[in-house]
Amino acid sequence: MFDPEEFWQYARGVLSRNDLGECEARVAAGRAYYSLFLTVRERLKAKKVEFRGQAQDHSQAIRSLRERRKDGIADRLQALSRLREHADYELEHPLPPSRVRYVVDQALSAYENAKRL
Repeated sequence: MFDPEEFWQYARGVLSRNDLGECEARVAAGRAYYSLFLTVRERLKAKKVEFRGQAQDHSQAIRSLRERRKDGIADRLQALSRLREHADYELEHPLPPSRVRYVVDQALSAYENAKRL
């Protein structure tokens, strides 16, 4: 089974580069989001939350976190989701690497907490 921690480590490694370009920042945004989302989803599945393997799984994860009073993790997951959507779909708007670094850095504690859900 693939460990989403590898996505997190990949994103952090890319973001640590001094010569980071917008393309790499956009890819790192996506990997950081999916690392947190997949970690949350798998931990919630272990608690018998059902996911259907569809687009709604993303909102289901946030809803389930809020129901469990894990708003900090839910907020960071939502922030990373918005960042990933910008990275993947809003090509006409620049995405400065500094913004990606900031959002991912802010999500670090949520990511660590998600692993202990």
